[in-house]
Amino acid sequence: MREVLDIRKKAKIAIAALVVVDIAALVLLFSPLVGSERSRREQLDQLWQELQRIPRGTTRTYSQVARALGRPKAVRAVARACATNPVSVVVPCHRVIREDGSLAGYRWGVARKEQLLAAERATAE
Repeated sequence: MREVLDIRKKAKIAIAALVVVDIAALVLLFSPLVGSERSRREQLDQLWQELQRIPRGTTRTYSQVARALGRPKAVRAVARACATNPVSVVVPCHRVIREDGSLAGYRWGVARKEQLLAAERATAE
């Protein structure tokens, strides 16, 4: 019964977060926190903001995103955060690819990532 209440509470908070367009709060609600909570929240917030700067129809590599955050060695952390993003269309993790141009690490599957990128390219032209 406690689990049902927790899910309902999270759902109410998630809806409230959407209403005020606080995407970071929505993502953090469903993301496991590692390290200090404040540090983790700040890092995720910076990452989500950086991902939202990637224009529709374009891509960036995990290393480009890490460098843009001022943390060039955080490539694996960026990849993990993208792969586990629960609101990946709102925070467009599908626009981040491997250095060799291949697709990987998308929570909803590589096929869907490919479809999203193709749809964005088609409408961006």
